Amino acid sequence: MNMYRRVAFSLLLFVLSALSCFADEPTAPRSAANIAYRDSVVSLLKDEGFVPSVDEDGDIWFKKEGDNLLVSVQDDTAPFYVQITYYLSSKGMDDQVALLKAVNNINLNCRCVKCAMDDDNGVVLLSVETYNNSAQVFMDNFVTYTDHLLLAGRLLAGAYDPDGSKK
Repeated sequence: MNMYRRVAFSLLLFVLSALSCFADEPTAPRSAANIAYRDSVVSLLKDEGFVPSVDEDGDIWFKKEGDNLLVSVQDDTAPFYVQITYYLSSKGMDDQVALLKAVNNINLNCRCVKCAMDDDNGVVLLSVETYNNSAQVFMDNFVTYTDHLLLAGRLLAGAYDPDGSKK
């Protein structure tokens, strides 16, 4: 009976170690410069009339024209790598080939916007990536960045053609 307990205990340890591979990694702590830059961006967004919020990962969420946008600040020192992302739901877009054609069309025609499909979460990601030394440089280009993202989202919806009737 003691041998069966050892085998069961060993099997339990193996299963627990295998399951630990799927655990979420804790986010890396951000530097003081990164946090100060992020807080400056939040303040500037508030000054522009937006209502930004910072999530548990330290990313900034806000709405523009009714659409949720995410600002993610990377790097520990300036220049900071900043990514503005617009998530579009791909629900209702069941024709994967037509959706892929629409995504490729955005990547071809909107050079400053990256477009990718995330099949696992059922979304299409549109993003603009930039390096900024200060929050003021970010805000100087903010309107251009977000306008390009929202325009690309509208172009994506217009380019999606499940019937294949468009060329």
